[in-house]
Amino acid sequence: MTCRDQFGVPLTVNDPDALRHYDEAVAKLLTFSGDPVAEVDAATAGDPSLVMGHVLKGLLCVLGTEKSLLPNARAALEAGMQVAGDATEREARHLAALECWIDGRLHDACSTWETILVDQPDDALAMLAAHQGDFFLGHSTELRDRVARRLGSIDRGSRLEGYYLGMHAFGLEETGDYAAAELAGRLAVERDRRSTWRGRGESHRPERCGRRPPGPSSCAGRRATWTSRASLQGRIHGVPAQLDGPGGRSVRRRRQALFACAATCASRSSRLRILPTLVFGSSSRNSMNFGFL
Repeated sequence: MTCRDQFGVPLTVNDPDALRHYDEAVAKLLTFSGDPVAEVDAATAGDPSLVMGHVLKGLLCVLGTEKSLLPNARAALEAGMQVAGDATEREARHLAALECWIDGRLHDACSTWETILVDQPDDALAMLAAHQGDFFLGHSTELRDRVARRLGSIDRGSRLEGYYLGMHAFGLEETGDYAAAELAGRLAVERDRRSTWRGRGESHRPERCGRRPPGPSSCAGRRATWTSRASLQGRIHGVPAQLDGPGGRSVRRRRQALFACAATCASRSSRLRILPTLVFGSSSRNSMNFGFL
């Protein structure tokens, strides 16, 4: 049967509890909190025919670019295809986009999610996945504009608007509009205080504008929120101390040098080898693995 998810998007699902777990998994992914994998596993256990549950499980395996999870992603894709007989066109497109990503065709994956967003601008999973793809592909203008094209279609003041504003804030920052990025981040956190974008805007705007970052004291009030987000702890706990300490200037210079190096790399593979160091401060496998691209 057709129900609607937490944002009003039609969803083929046969069990109310499965829908609840699916909604919770998407919410945790959007806020980088909790354990979305456990939620989506509960959703597909309760309703094995939940195509979007399998899509979400596959995306959770690939969005972090961890090569060892590719078999899990393929298994999720195959499970979704096996039960896709009654899937809607939108759900079938999600399966196609996931297959493109698994095959390393990120351009095709993002193009497919774009076709979904043209018809369904409030499809948060399509937006987040395409946004992640834009980041890995270096499409800074699309990081900003793909979200901007949909903001007018989203209910003002809603949680979904907050999540979209957070992604838009990142796109604005990546295209150099730091004041607008900070404003969008503040609006995002007003919609949902779990948003990470306000802290990012407050920390990055001074650095990008040649001023000293505010340091860890400005972030202390949000530490309790961060500690529930395993995917963010490694970045958040280390960076403020680095930037506020005696070596802060050298850290910033190192990042600037890496940006310059990435920009001058002739091959895409060379740029991808630099990105883990640039983004996470380490090229280790535990930081980020672009090996499957």
